[in-house]
Amino acid sequence: MGNAWKHFCTITHHKNLVLVGCFKIGLYRQGLLHDLSKYSPTEFLVGCKYYQGTMSPNNAERKEKGYSLAWLHHKGRNKHHLEYWIDYDISKRTGERTFGDGRNENAGVLRGGNVC
Repeated sequence: MGNAWKHFCTITHHKNLVLVGCFKIGLYRQGLLHDLSKYSPTEFLVGCKYYQGTMSPNNAERKEKGYSLAWLHHKGRNKHHLEYWIDYDISKRTGERTFGDGRNENAGVLRGGNVC
């Protein structure tokens, strides 16, 4: 329960700082709505579980699992994150080749002899 309260205070403090900054420049809606997804169960419960007070709980989850479901949820719902707006083409990554005629965006990818 202690981590839940600490995490709540951390995200609320951040939200309030952003709110004040947004209000100063007239961005009232953005200030009020900023990072509301952090209070959703998908993000908040992870924040409570991995709360340390010195680093992002999402980084701790990523370190343990190899990915952060909370981060994937967060960046997909908050337009102020660059990752909301971009994706990448796996065929352009080093060491990978697409197969097929090159016109099918769903063509498979060959990595080290395995079809993924």
